[in-house]
Amino acid sequence: TMATIPLYTDPNGYYNGGVPETIHLAQATGLKRALNYALARGGSIVMHGYTHQYDSTPNLLNAVSGSDYEFWYAVQNRPVDEDSIPWAEGRMADGLLEFTLNGYKIVGWAAPQYQMSPAASSATALTFPTTFQRAVYYTSTKPQLGTGAANQDFSAGQFFPYIINADYYGQRIVPENLGSVQYNICNIDPFSCITYTWQQIVTNAQYGLAVRDGFASFFFHPYWLEPDLGLPALQDFQSMITGITNLGYKWVDGTTAK
Repeated sequence: TMATIPLYTDPNGYYNGGVPETIHLAQATGLKRALNYALARGGSIVMHGYTHQYDSTPNLLNAVSGSDYEFWYAVQNRPVDEDSIPWAEGRMADGLLEFTLNGYKIVGWAAPQYQMSPAASSATALTFPTTFQRAVYYTSTKPQLGTGAANQDFSAGQFFPYIINADYYGQRIVPENLGSVQYNICNIDPFSCITYTWQQIVTNAQYGLAVRDGFASFFFHPYWLEPDLGLPALQDFQSMITGITNLGYKWVDGTTAK
């Protein structure tokens, strides 16, 4: 499955010399070429937010698609001002339209940064038959976090070793529970300063064997393969696949998982 953002926007020109930039899927010829290549070989598309960012306000990093939260105001750890089920449904519908107009079928949803408000999570359940993700849960449907009050709300992220057919919000969740390979490239990108090795992913998969009939699932960012980065990403990816396979896991199409 390919987690795909249908509308790219850099409202402040963070990566474009200060000039705002927006690219619709119809204009993203390179992305469509990659999607078409994978679809012809059994791939499928999961919608990864509409823009994977909120607005021109950095939320949490730079307001650019792929970097920021979309359905949660991470700057203040609360729902966004517009938060509601209809508002979230509207953004999801706009994203689906981008795909439909370009001839693409969507098989599910992956929440940007794996975090949404309760209302947005409920909208997801109403819009998509399946999600591919982890999830965050709260002690209230309108959480007030970090207030300092004795009865303040709190949140907890949760991932699963098996499919959840209907969670608290009604979402069907095909779990991602191993994480992703990360490289520290602080010298290039001040927002990418974490190292997480392929060996750690394989270790997590080994832990997953403690559950009978469990699932192991990870994600991989293809930008690590860019030659200019000079990283051993392809070799590490192959080692990770081999390591997980050697544990006895059988690779399956996530869209057919039951």
